[in-house]
Amino acid sequence: MKTFREYLEEASIGRTVNRLLKRDQSPKEMANRTAIHKKVLSTFGNDAEGEAKLANAVKRKSNAMWTLAQHMEHNPEFQKRVITHLEKGHNPGDTNRANFLRDRMHVNDYLRKNHPDKYDDIRDGTKKYDHKTGSFVAASKNDVIPGHKDWKPPTSPEESYERVNNPNSPEHNPYLAKAIREVKKTRPQGYRFTQPSFAVNSKDWIEK
Repeated sequence: MKTFREYLEEASIGRTVNRLLKRDQSPKEMANRTAIHKKVLSTFGNDAEGEAKLANAVKRKSNAMWTLAQHMEHNPEFQKRVITHLEKGHNPGDTNRANFLRDRMHVNDYLRKNHPDKYDDIRDGTKKYDHKTGSFVAASKNDVIPGHKDWKPPTSPEESYERVNNPNSPEHNPYLAKAIREVKKTRPQGYRFTQPSFAVNSKDWIEK
């Protein structure tokens, strides 16, 4: 049986995660998540206390922690720690969340290895691929991409991949699409490879 103190600690962690997620999803910090990432790493430090907090947070708020971890592209060690706790399967969909985050990490590893000079542009949600110049440019307010009022998240990994692979889509990203194809080749037959973007609506598929 949990002690009263344990209940208080769990409730406190829940509130902390909610505040972090709210910041993570705010338009201001979406443009530059450096500050929120520092806060996440300091909250869940790589020591015994931080690991205990992380275990509690993933158990209580797995979807929120999964969302936070997705965006920590420059902190793969933290992503690995989150995967470890998701793999324990405390909540419906945690296995899918772990697979999604692992796929995303491997795609990022491919991009860093093969396009280190372009990595930040490829993963910058405020930029779009320009077909004329073959480079990434700042997105305009009219581009219907994440952050635009008319943008709708894809409802499956397959739809998300179609967007980044489609030259006619404002979300087209040939570097990301190729990385996904290459990493997908390493997965066993029948494995449902997820599109590791910022953009899958987990409510429609993650807990199936």
